[in-house]
Amino acid sequence: MSFGPAVKMKLRLPLGTTGVLDIEPKAAHLKGTIAAGSITGGVIAGALSQGDVQSKVVPAVAKALNDTLTDPSVDASVKNAIKTLFDANQDGQISTQEVGDNTLIKTFLAGDVDVDNDGTKELSLGLGFEVARAVIKP
Repeated sequence: MSFGPAVKMKLRLPLGTTGVLDIEPKAAHLKGTIAAGSITGGVIAGALSQGDVQSKVVPAVAKALNDTLTDPSVDASVKNAIKTLFDANQDGQISTQEVGDNTLIKTFLAGDVDVDNDGTKELSLGLGFEVARAVIKP
């Protein structure tokens, strides 16, 4: 069964161990197989505007990276790799600017589809999910 495009869909996605990313994909579609109170093979697909990528995704990535840098349970080699890749000014913090200016991130978050035919490419997004029926008893 498939639904979409959705008029409006809001998603709240966990990012890292403490972060949350709130997004509203354009041209969102939802599909999956519904049977016996569950959904299998679920897919949410859509696209993010470059404005949302810059104002929501990039800052959320910077926060997740900084949270990792301050997490005492994270190995020093992981922290050093993050600093090497993102800490351009070597101040021990990863700014939104440093994430946005990073060549790898620019490539990864570049637009690849034009879902609204406005001449500007949005970033395609696809998420898989499963839903299981549950009964919670006191």
